[in-house]
Amino acid sequence: MDNNKRRTSSIDSYFSVQKKTKSQDDALNYVDVNNDSIVSTSSPTSSSLISIPVHDVALGNLNNINNSVQNNPVVDDISRSHIDPPCQPILDKYPINEDNRSFQARWYHERPWLEYSKKTDSVFCYNCRHFGDTTAPKRKKDDVFVIGGFRKWKCALEKTKGFDQHIKSQNHIIATTNYLSYQQRIKTNQTVIDILDSGRIQHIRQNRTRLIKIASLLLLCCRQMIPIRGHNENENSSNRGNLLEILRWSSDVDPISKAVLEDSAQNATYLSHHIQNELIGIMANTVREQISNLIRGKYFALIADESRDVSGHEQLSIVIRIVNDPSDNNNDIIKEYFMGFVRLHQFDAESLSLEIVKFLQQHNIPLDLCIAQCYDGWDSINSLIQNYSAIIEAFEDIIAEGDSRSVNARGLLISVKEPIFICTLFILHQLMGPIKILSNQLKSGTIDYGKASVLILSIIDQMKNLRNEESFKSIYDQIIQFCQTYDIDIKQKRKRCRTRTIPARFANSIITSTVGHRDDDANDEYRIRTSIYYPLIDAILIELNDRFSNSNLNLLTSLSSLYPENESFLEFQSLRKFADHLNCDRNQLENELNVIKPMVKDDKLNSIAELYKKLTSYKNAFPTAVCMVAGALTVPVSSTTCEIFGLLSIILVGLLFDRRVSSDVYNWKTNPFSYHPLMMTIGLLFCYGNAILLYRTFKQIPKLMAKIFHACFLIISLTLGILGLAAIIRSKVINNRPHFMTFHSWIGIATIGLFVFQWICGFISYLFPKLSLDIRKGYMPTHRLWGKIIFLSSVASILTGLSEHGMTSSFFTMNDIQQSRRLIIIFFGIFTSLFSLIVIYLLSNSDYQRPPDQTDEKSVPNP
Repeated sequence: MDNNKRRTSSIDSYFSVQKKTKSQDDALNYVDVNNDSIVSTSSPTSSSLISIPVHDVALGNLNNINNSVQNNPVVDDISRSHIDPPCQPILDKYPINEDNRSFQARWYHERPWLEYSKKTDSVFCYNCRHFGDTTAPKRKKDDVFVIGGFRKWKCALEKTKGFDQHIKSQNHIIATTNYLSYQQRIKTNQTVIDILDSGRIQHIRQNRTRLIKIASLLLLCCRQMIPIRGHNENENSSNRGNLLEILRWSSDVDPISKAVLEDSAQNATYLSHHIQNELIGIMANTVREQISNLIRGKYFALIADESRDVSGHEQLSIVIRIVNDPSDNNNDIIKEYFMGFVRLHQFDAESLSLEIVKFLQQHNIPLDLCIAQCYDGWDSINSLIQNYSAIIEAFEDIIAEGDSRSVNARGLLISVKEPIFICTLFILHQLMGPIKILSNQLKSGTIDYGKASVLILSIIDQMKNLRNEESFKSIYDQIIQFCQTYDIDIKQKRKRCRTRTIPARFANSIITSTVGHRDDDANDEYRIRTSIYYPLIDAILIELNDRFSNSNLNLLTSLSSLYPENESFLEFQSLRKFADHLNCDRNQLENELNVIKPMVKDDKLNSIAELYKKLTSYKNAFPTAVCMVAGALTVPVSSTTCEIFGLLSIILVGLLFDRRVSSDVYNWKTNPFSYHPLMMTIGLLFCYGNAILLYRTFKQIPKLMAKIFHACFLIISLTLGILGLAAIIRSKVINNRPHFMTFHSWIGIATIGLFVFQWICGFISYLFPKLSLDIRKGYMPTHRLWGKIIFLSSVASILTGLSEHGMTSSFFTMNDIQQSRRLIIIFFGIFTSLFSLIVIYLLSNSDYQRPPDQTDEKSVPNP
């Protein structure tokens, strides 16, 4: 109990009153506050300095001092406690006393302790009243600056009387020292324990240092994406997990790491998984706070998607997209920041919206600056229908195993065989097809939002045309055929919760209206059409009309006017809708556009990002235009390409003859073979693969331009292939080796021959002299087929050559150089295979096919 009282006392109670002898009082000559600061008090008319050592200052209990002040008969128009500031009123005219003198407001200067009472026309000392030592033997109980007040204005500025005499008094010096100490404690937020228990403070600093070390190691593991904990973290374990192993490894040279492992108390090691998770959460919140500061004041787009984790919980991922200022020394103008996951318990639109709003508000992200939203929650229904038999077999195999998963598999198998599931699957597949076309168009990196509005209206009309019995009849026939194929009874009765009966009160009545007891199971087609098909179409139409209303379509059309390739580029009338959406000043925007258009007239801008870079140099001159361009860049678009695997293949085959992994460097005179795999990979793999994909990756460019690019890519590919062939021929001539003695060489020469023949036929048929329409249409399937065959032949030639090179060289030699070469060859084969598989998939999938040109209905089908 006594201990608790001692800990809760104020700091002043820990300073005891010390009696001083007269010689000690006379020897007072300095004041040391916090061991390094000097307390000095002086008057404007005196240059004397009175100081005393702080360890000789008698500090009384602050509460006792305040009580003594409150018990004294002091007037109530000045400060009543140490919480109140000094009362220093400024009057136009102060009262005149019997000496024909009055108080002067300038006396407040350099005397912050001075207080003036208007009621008594006298002054008091703020420090002595609230911070003086009432127990000091030399304290005058009748001090006029504490009790009664000083009003002898005639003697106020005399050196031996008045203010100067009070400043030099020991009581005032002690009170001033107490006041300064009190202010220091308030500023530093110190407590009694912080001042007296220095050992505990040092212990806290040590713990913080160790905690920083642990947090830095956690950050290292997180950034390297390696697991933190081990399966067995006991001291006898050979592998206690990455965190503990790194900590133990660094303890040999780092005293902090050694202290964490050896000197920490058993209940304060900060290495438990709870502390680790808490530290990771704190660091994540710090990163989110930094992202929030970056977003502040900028337009942003919200990107959200939901997925299920390994434990079966639905998680909503939230991403923020912003546009950076190029002056920030950041190469990436558009940045997308992952903010985190949100655990979902309900999946309706309102619940998702509330969770997103709650998450953004939690991290101080303003909702009023969100100008675009992008959500995605649909899986591939088409793949589910195509792989239905494989899914059924997988469920049956899991059930046959008889383990804990078989129960869940049995339930899922029953669900996927339900007629309602099959019907919904086919209906969604039919209705989502047009929606997917619209989605692909809106995701295009070269989208023209003005032209996209025509497609949106067309999709809406198509949805309306599907809402009839004839359209559903064709879908229902597909459902019947599918159920017959997989032995599913489409007419099986549904389980009812209770039996339907006519209420007894209607027994002797003639019923003229419906009562909800119709037996709709007699006609399954009617039930599915009215309960699933029509409601789904109505819901889709409502959503499309809501998302793509006339105002939204006008906004998209206005936004497209900021793209350099648009016909109405930087036209004020076209940009008015988007300016209103961002609350921009129209008059200011019109004036800025009139200046900008002549500036960029001669510049060949290829994208809106280049326009943004140019305008940011003049952002003080064109703030409204820069704001609009940044808003347009914030609207999210996405694209998917497979070039990454082709580029990785080129990089790896280029490293194959690098000086660091091979003694055979690139040299045409002495080692021409080193150019052979590089030329073949760039030409026959990367360039040829992109050439045959060009019609599908650049859907928006005119068809004639696509043909020219297609032919140019093939010329580059053929040229590099011939150079690669010349390199291997020169290598064999130099080394006096026979030609065409391997399977790889025959595939390669056949590929080059087919390539030349295919290119000549395509050039004559489609470019010059351009054969008749019927011949071109008839030759197109053959042209496509042989294009795929040549590409696969190129891949086979590259992979077989890779294998032969590995088998004929010192591939299995155990040294660092050959180990590096083995890794390069293995990964080169992996990335080459992935690139070829993705190219074939894109060529075979009709969803990526270039749409027919609207201007020529009789045109040749697109490759």
